[in-house]
Amino acid sequence: MKPVAQVKRWPHTFGGNKHEGWLPKNVPSPPPTPMTPVVLDLQILSDGDGFILEWNARDHSRCGDTWHQTIDDAKRQAEDYFGVPRDRWG
Repeated sequence: MKPVAQVKRWPHTFGGNKHEGWLPKNVPSPPPTPMTPVVLDLQILSDGDGFILEWNARDHSRCGDTWHQTIDDAKRQAEDYFGVPRDRWG
């Protein structure tokens, strides 16, 4: 796959999510998920049919990817999920 855009050393914090969903009556809500700060390298790859937004933590603790029909959709996902502004891509 061919890389078409990248952002290096992007700070992000995973976690801090509050419990959502059903709990039994009279049970206290669990605490938010632990917060884990990381530094990410993100890239957008072309697979010929669309674009893959891929992220990897520099400490190898987190990684993932999502598929998108357009490069703009991939950049929008990065902005929504990681806070990466669209003009930050190189």
